[in-house]
Amino acid sequence: MPIITDRWAGIESVLKPGHEILIVDNPEQVIGILGGLSEERRLEIAAAARKRILANHTAVQRVRQLERYYEEVASQKAANDVRAIGFANRGLGPIAAVSD
Repeated sequence: MPIITDRWAGIESVLKPGHEILIVDNPEQVIGILGGLSEERRLEIAAAARKRILANHTAVQRVRQLERYYEEVASQKAANDVRAIGFANRGLGPIAAVSD
């Protein structure tokens, strides 16, 4: 069975509408999809969604993504700390005076 969802911001970044997920605006559209799509097409959409989810949206991939975000923020903070120490050592004021 394919995934059927209502519209929400960002869905296109997760799954491709019409190819990997079906988007509806009302219950009648759900009924239309369930009665109007062939079993072959429903299976194609479901398989495409499964392939994308396993390729891009697993727990392991989310952990890796969070690690990258953490490393990015940590490196920015480290760079800001080095700059702030440099300002403080030159007598240009306290560390808090450095803005992002």
